[in-house]
Amino acid sequence: MRRRAGSVIAGLALLTLVLLLGFAVGSRSTDPDRDVRRVLREPLDERPYRIAVRILATETGWPHASYLTALLPLVLAGAVLAYDGWTRRQGVRLARWRWLALLVVAVPIQHLLRVSFGRAGPNVPLWSEGAQGAYPSGAALLVGLGWAIGVVVISDLRPRWRPVLLVAAAVALGLHAWARVAAHKHWATDILGAYLLVAGVLLLAAATRSTVS
Repeated sequence: MRRRAGSVIAGLALLTLVLLLGFAVGSRSTDPDRDVRRVLREPLDERPYRIAVRILATETGWPHASYLTALLPLVLAGAVLAYDGWTRRQGVRLARWRWLALLVVAVPIQHLLRVSFGRAGPNVPLWSEGAQGAYPSGAALLVGLGWAIGVVVISDLRPRWRPVLLVAAAVALGLHAWARVAAHKHWATDILGAYLLVAGVLLLAAATRSTVS
């Protein structure tokens, strides 16, 4: 019970932080946002760096790296589930992770926040009207959700893999954030807000684990 209460408190605290950060950054960029962007964009004159940024930041063109980054942990989780089902010759109890379905609430929350704050992204001109909003980042939300689900499922099946999975998740989220900011597609705080939103919803969902498992 105490552990569940701690998850609820931490989850609500993170969601509150998402709101506070949204109000703090306002409708335009902040000084820290511009500083981070400047530092990450300075090496773009170097061809290898520029190519890496272009590949990792894309979501509408090949190789759709943003979506692939979100999909990779889900594919790995599916592969582990399939392997266990095949080697043990019995069905895998998917019900043990059904509490993860609660993470889908992060999507409408992100949409509501994006529309409410209406923050202009880096590529939106100052005179633009009716911007869709950049905070929190939708692409970063998908990446965060993908890795949250993948890490939980795989680490439940392979507890020894948990440290490696956590490192891999941190690297994937870090690379996504770096590429999107360097490519001028999001401000750093847009991505931070999305990651905090995923973490907050994950903690709240985890608090219901014993009741839905």
